[in-house]
Amino acid sequence: MSDISQALAASKLATFEYGQNHFVGNGVAHTAGGHAYDVDTGERIEEGMAIDGGNLSDAQRAFIERECAKIDGAKGRHIELESLEDVEIVPRKWLLPSFLPVGYVTIYAGYGGTGKTLFALWQCAQLTTGLSDGDWRDEPVDVIYIGREDGPAALKAHAVAAGIDLKHFHVLRTYDDATGHDVEQSFRLPDDLDVLEDAVHDSGAKLVIIDPPESCIEGKLNDMRTARRALDPLAEFATRLDVCVLLIGHMSTSGRLTGSEGFRDIVRSKVDFARDEDAGDVVATLEKSQYTRNEGKSWAFKIATAEVRNKFGAIQLEPRVDPPTWQPTERKAVDLINAKLWRGRRDGTRSKTAEVADWLTDLLADGPMLAADVLKAGAEHGFTNKDVQNAQRRARDPRILSTPDPNHTGRGRAMLWSLENQENLGTE
Repeated sequence: MSDISQALAASKLATFEYGQNHFVGNGVAHTAGGHAYDVDTGERIEEGMAIDGGNLSDAQRAFIERECAKIDGAKGRHIELESLEDVEIVPRKWLLPSFLPVGYVTIYAGYGGTGKTLFALWQCAQLTTGLSDGDWRDEPVDVIYIGREDGPAALKAHAVAAGIDLKHFHVLRTYDDATGHDVEQSFRLPDDLDVLEDAVHDSGAKLVIIDPPESCIEGKLNDMRTARRALDPLAEFATRLDVCVLLIGHMSTSGRLTGSEGFRDIVRSKVDFARDEDAGDVVATLEKSQYTRNEGKSWAFKIATAEVRNKFGAIQLEPRVDPPTWQPTERKAVDLINAKLWRGRRDGTRSKTAEVADWLTDLLADGPMLAADVLKAGAEHGFTNKDVQNAQRRARDPRILSTPDPNHTGRGRAMLWSLENQENLGTE
């Protein structure tokens, strides 16, 4: 017999609404994970009692059992039609205008050391202290951070330097106690979204940061289907829970966002970061945004240091964004990235074909790709089809092979490009 909360058992019969992962009745929301939440306050209801206990009538008991059965024995994958006539248009909300839309996934991309995480922490400082200029102005916003690149001590030092109100900043850590002892594990997408949903409910967080997303995804990152399997549920999660999800992604040495180009396709907002070595600052360009007129605009900022006191009472210097230096700029991050990529070629030390071959090798490092997808990715980086095809034919160490895709069932032939001696030439 399923358990329900005492608040539900003691209440009068009321209308229930059944959703994909929950049903709501008598002011209590029940998730598929078996947790109950007060609809008005969002607080989790810990106590529970059996359905056949309490002062339920036969009609109440039968009705609630049917609703619990919908969750306990869910229908699984099925199709439903929804008329847009019944859908309400809701106003778009922002944690920070132009950068962090609520209900969607955003990605910050750049080479390591370009200040992406420091910039995100600076934004967290504005949000957790209620000093943002978004829809939650004058109201502290809770943040959940998922990341294993820096340990908790280093992350706290950066958070303190940024000025974050630490009581509103939560680090999510995933454990498995199957062996009788808690063993910390990496957060996995999409497997651990139910755990993350509980954390959002418990904390009331409106911003979830995943730094970097590549560490949470199993499989070949440059495979579109792998990216879709991980990120489509994450996008649905952001919309359903009305939160902003921020991914902090890395660029490879070829200037490509690590992982599938599907990362860019799935997110609704993307900001590129690049250092300007001549100016001594960082340029952030809103490279993609479907919900603001600021798409294509850039801002610049400098990284300074702040004094942080460690547990021994000693002062140490930690990097942080220097707020007074934040200002609009006409420079573009992509131009700085391309300048870095082609600096060797402009100096006459490398041919364009060699540069494209390096980019190709990096692109195919995680596994084979369809030639059409490779050419599309090349075009997004300013390479012509001829540039990419010449590099593929002339590459020698390693060679880049072109073989028929064994999984292709349509007309004509689809070719797979892969590095020589690379295993698993077929796509998953």
